[in-house]
Amino acid sequence: MRVELKQGGELHLADVDVEEEVRRARLYAEDQVRHPPWTGDQLRKLGDIPQLDDAFDSPDARFAAFVRARRVPWGTLAIVAAIAAAGALQLGAMFLGTFTPDLGARIDGAVLRGATGYEPLLLDGAWWTPWTSQFLHAGLLHLVANLPVLAYCGFRVERALGIGGLAAVGAAAVLGGTTFVTALGALPVLGASILAYGFWGAQIAIGFRAGDAVPPGWRGFYGWGNLVLFVPLFVAGLGAEGVSHLGHVGGLVGGILVACLLPAESFAPRAQALARRASSLRLAAVLGALPMLVGPAVARLAPALSMPGEAVEVRGAGVSLELPWRMADNPVRVGGMPGWLVSHNHDEPVFCGLARLGEAQDPGDIVFVDSWADTLDAEVTPTDPPPPLRPGFVARAFLVTDPATGAVIGRIVEHDLRRGVWLLRAGYHLQEHGDPDVGREALYRHVLDTLVVGDPPALAEARRERELYPRDPERTWTFGRELSRAGAYAEADAIWVELGARVDGWEWEAAQARARMWADLATNGEEPVLDTLEPAEARDAWLGAWLARATVAHAELHKQGVRYLVARGQCEAARAHRAAVEGRGPDEALRTTLEAAFAPCAADPAITEVPAVGLPGPAIGR
Repeated sequence: MRVELKQGGELHLADVDVEEEVRRARLYAEDQVRHPPWTGDQLRKLGDIPQLDDAFDSPDARFAAFVRARRVPWGTLAIVAAIAAAGALQLGAMFLGTFTPDLGARIDGAVLRGATGYEPLLLDGAWWTPWTSQFLHAGLLHLVANLPVLAYCGFRVERALGIGGLAAVGAAAVLGGTTFVTALGALPVLGASILAYGFWGAQIAIGFRAGDAVPPGWRGFYGWGNLVLFVPLFVAGLGAEGVSHLGHVGGLVGGILVACLLPAESFAPRAQALARRASSLRLAAVLGALPMLVGPAVARLAPALSMPGEAVEVRGAGVSLELPWRMADNPVRVGGMPGWLVSHNHDEPVFCGLARLGEAQDPGDIVFVDSWADTLDAEVTPTDPPPPLRPGFVARAFLVTDPATGAVIGRIVEHDLRRGVWLLRAGYHLQEHGDPDVGREALYRHVLDTLVVGDPPALAEARRERELYPRDPERTWTFGRELSRAGAYAEADAIWVELGARVDGWEWEAAQARARMWADLATNGEEPVLDTLEPAEARDAWLGAWLARATVAHAELHKQGVRYLVARGQCEAARAHRAAVEGRGPDEALRTTLEAAFAPCAADPAITEVPAVGLPGPAIGR
């Protein structure tokens, strides 16, 4: 159609389809037209022509009109004002904390509890952190750097999508940033940059979604024009330390997706605009609540989500664990043992190590209480333990309390496996109590479940040497000794029997070692273990035969023989053998040794006599 158009104060003739041009946002409501079927002889504004109402309700026309309208960006102002106020309160509290160390520590702790990420959200159940993290900052510069970007990008998004669209984009940004940081990040994060990047991503997407519908004067604010402005800022931030690029990318992705897909009020016909706004606000509420609702639910799956882990050999313990990559990257020392943290923001480690106990059967809780009290500089008391990790382990649990206040500040759980003279210790230290089936403790328990117990290092080395030199008696004897120390008594006993068949002097070394192992077991009350090696009658016969052949020079064999007899309650046989040996010559050292070995019988005459089946008299070999 041929019409007269007045745009920007200029009147000209044009051969255009006015309705289509309005529909495609190339003509606006304030532009004027003279077209006799519509306006007669008058110039009238396009917005006043009823025949164009449907065209002005098209998505492009509605969007263009929405962007060009002058409105106060109440949503952006509210967000920026709230974050600025929270930042001011935080900075003021941090300033006051510099004058009082105790207050400062509490403030730092409160700020840390407001950060979001894998550790606070999934391990500690801090469901509120996806949003509190947006209102907290690492300092004044952090806050000042975020606010202008947040204000500018938020204003542009609200100008294009309305307050409902702004809310939906912000909620999606927080959801995306939280998801990226939680799933892939090693550290918790805080700061409004996740929101800012979400709004920036939405600005980019709006430009490409609306295309030519973006009014010419506004095209530099969206799409490519926006990229030109912000990409240098993004690239410059890549080299900065302590920046959560994962959070930025997650926020960016969330903002882009919602801006591309949201049925915003700015694209809706007039009659549907309010309904679209309400729908956008409902979507924002759902998206905003998702990380706070799903986080605690996913916390129950934290162990599974953290695995498969990285197999880690525990140096000096002869065991391995599967650790989540976050823990494998944070090794520490815990009471002299290897340990691992999820991050260094919380001193709550998993630990695993090997301790040398000597001849003690069970060190008892008091040893662990004293050790942990010294390590943590706190009061430690035993409490009800959980079930043992697996058969053979002993479970222990301790409460850690503040000596000054008496408040419980932590709990220690450890599972101990006695292996001869070695004690394998594996457990964890938690600062807070909670559901043991959820979050941090569930993850730590899962890590302990992956424990693979191998040979203690000394035994592993001895085994390797034995395999390389199977006929070397010294390496064979060393292998037997380490087997005995590690509690592999059946294997050790077989080694002593093997060496006992030699005739080059090693048979005496083997006999002494075997007698020592039997004496240790009998002294510790492990008669059932001895019975699995040899029946009592066979043991007594074997020991009696070797004692009958032993000379005064075989002092160790005599000593262990007396210890074994005393431990089994055969005090008369032990006394007789000691007397016979001492009668062979004035060896003061041997006499003192045998007297010490016999001491339990001398101190407790009530020990009953057990018949020494097959045990010869106290004859001394030549």
